[in-house]
Amino acid sequence: MDNNYRTYVNQVFGALESNRISTGLLVDCCFDFTDPEIYNGSLLVYGILMGQGIYSESYKTIFTGKFNSNAGTLSHPSIHDSLCYIARSKEVSTFSGLLFKYNAIYSNAQVNGKCKR
Repeated sequence: MDNNYRTYVNQVFGALESNRISTGLLVDCCFDFTDPEIYNGSLLVYGILMGQGIYSESYKTIFTGKFNSNAGTLSHPSIHDSLCYIARSKEVSTFSGLLFKYNAIYSNAQVNGKCKR
Protein backbone atom coordinates (compact mmCIF):
# COMPACT_ATOMS: atom_id res chain seq x y z
CA MET A 1 0.00 0.00 0.00
CA ASP A 2 1.43 3.36 -0.92
CA ASN A 3 0.84 6.77 0.60
CA ASN A 4 -1.47 7.83 -2.25
CA TYR A 5 -4.09 5.31 -1.18
CA ARG A 6 -3.80 6.25 2.51
CA THR A 7 -4.09 9.95 1.61
CA TYR A 8 -7.23 9.23 -0.42
CA VAL A 9 -8.75 7.17 2.41
CA ASN A 10 -8.00 9.90 4.93
CA GLN A 11 -9.79 12.45 2.72
CA VAL A 12 -12.86 10.25 2.27
CA PHE A 13 -13.17 8.97 5.86
CA GLY A 14 -11.42 11.77 7.74
CA ALA A 15 -14.65 13.33 8.97
CA LEU A 16 -15.72 10.17 10.81
CA GLU A 17 -15.44 10.09 14.58
CA SER A 18 -12.60 7.61 14.93
CA ASN A 19 -13.60 6.68 18.49
CA ARG A 20 -16.79 5.13 17.08
CA ILE A 21 -14.71 2.51 15.24
CA SER A 22 -14.32 0.32 18.32
CA THR A 23 -12.27 -2.42 16.64
CA GLY A 24 -9.87 0.01 15.00
CA LEU A 25 -10.53 -1.69 11.66
CA LEU A 26 -13.00 -0.23 9.18
CA VAL A 27 -13.77 -2.59 6.33
CA ASP A 28 -15.13 0.24 4.18
CA CYS A 29 -11.71 1.85 3.91
CA CYS A 30 -9.89 -1.41 3.10
CA PHE A 31 -8.22 -1.82 -0.24
CA ASP A 32 -10.11 -4.87 -1.51
CA PHE A 33 -7.56 -7.53 -2.30
CA THR A 34 -10.38 -9.91 -1.32
CA ASP A 35 -13.78 -9.56 0.36
CA PRO A 36 -13.34 -10.39 4.07
CA GLU A 37 -17.08 -10.89 4.53
CA ILE A 38 -16.96 -13.97 2.27
CA TYR A 39 -14.55 -15.72 4.64
CA ASN A 40 -16.58 -15.41 7.83
CA GLY A 41 -16.54 -19.12 8.67
CA SER A 42 -20.28 -19.56 8.20
CA LEU A 43 -20.47 -19.84 4.42
CA LEU A 44 -19.32 -23.35 3.69
CA VAL A 45 -19.90 -22.74 0.00
CA TYR A 46 -16.53 -20.96 -0.05
CA GLY A 47 -15.03 -23.17 2.65
CA ILE A 48 -13.08 -22.17 5.69
CA LEU A 49 -9.79 -23.45 4.33
CA MET A 50 -7.91 -21.29 1.89
CA GLY A 51 -4.62 -21.42 0.08
CA GLN A 52 -1.65 -19.20 0.88
CA GLY A 53 -2.60 -16.71 -1.84
CA ILE A 54 -6.09 -16.00 -0.52
CA TYR A 55 -4.78 -16.02 3.05
CA SER A 56 -2.22 -13.37 2.12
CA GLU A 57 -4.78 -11.30 0.20
CA SER A 58 -7.17 -11.45 3.17
CA TYR A 59 -4.48 -10.25 5.56
CA LYS A 60 -3.52 -7.39 3.23
CA THR A 61 -7.16 -6.34 2.99
CA ILE A 62 -7.55 -6.23 6.77
CA PHE A 63 -4.19 -4.46 7.15
CA THR A 64 -5.30 -1.61 4.89
CA GLY A 65 -8.45 -1.13 6.98
CA LYS A 66 -6.56 0.06 10.07
CA PHE A 67 -8.47 3.15 11.09
CA ASN A 68 -7.30 3.97 14.60
CA SER A 69 -5.04 2.69 17.36
CA ASN A 70 -7.72 0.29 18.69
CA ALA A 71 -6.57 -2.12 15.97
CA GLY A 72 -3.31 -2.58 17.85
CA THR A 73 -0.17 -3.40 15.98
CA LEU A 74 -0.46 -5.33 12.76
CA SER A 75 2.68 -6.59 11.07
CA HIS A 76 3.24 -5.24 7.59
CA PRO A 77 1.96 -7.78 5.04
CA SER A 78 5.48 -8.43 3.74
CA ILE A 79 6.61 -9.46 7.24
CA HIS A 80 3.51 -11.57 7.69
CA ASP A 81 4.08 -13.32 4.35
CA SER A 82 7.77 -13.89 5.20
CA LEU A 83 6.88 -15.56 8.49
CA CYS A 84 4.42 -17.85 6.71
CA TYR A 85 7.04 -18.69 4.08
CA ILE A 86 9.72 -19.44 6.69
CA ALA A 87 7.35 -21.84 8.49
CA ARG A 88 7.03 -24.00 5.35
CA SER A 89 9.01 -27.21 5.10
CA LYS A 90 8.81 -30.59 3.41
CA GLU A 91 6.55 -33.20 4.96
CA VAL A 92 5.25 -30.73 7.55
CA SER A 93 1.82 -29.16 7.45
CA THR A 94 1.78 -25.66 8.84
CA PHE A 95 -1.59 -24.21 9.75
CA SER A 96 -2.43 -20.65 10.50
CA GLY A 97 -5.58 -18.65 10.79
CA LEU A 98 -6.93 -15.14 10.69
CA LEU A 99 -9.49 -13.91 13.17
CA PHE A 100 -10.43 -10.25 13.11
CA LYS A 101 -13.34 -8.20 14.29
CA TYR A 102 -13.94 -5.11 12.23
CA ASN A 103 -16.52 -2.37 11.86
CA ALA A 104 -18.45 -1.50 8.73
CA ILE A 105 -20.61 1.45 7.80
CA TYR A 106 -24.30 0.79 7.20
CA SER A 107 -25.44 1.71 3.70
CA ASN A 108 -27.89 4.17 5.29
CA ALA A 109 -25.44 5.43 7.94
CA GLN A 110 -25.83 9.02 6.81
CA VAL A 111 -29.52 8.82 7.71
CA ASN A 112 -29.33 6.90 11.00
CA GLY A 113 -25.80 7.92 12.10
CA LYS A 114 -24.80 4.37 13.00
CA CYS A 115 -21.98 2.00 12.22
CA LYS A 116 -22.58 -1.74 12.14
CA ARG A 117 -20.29 -4.10 14.01
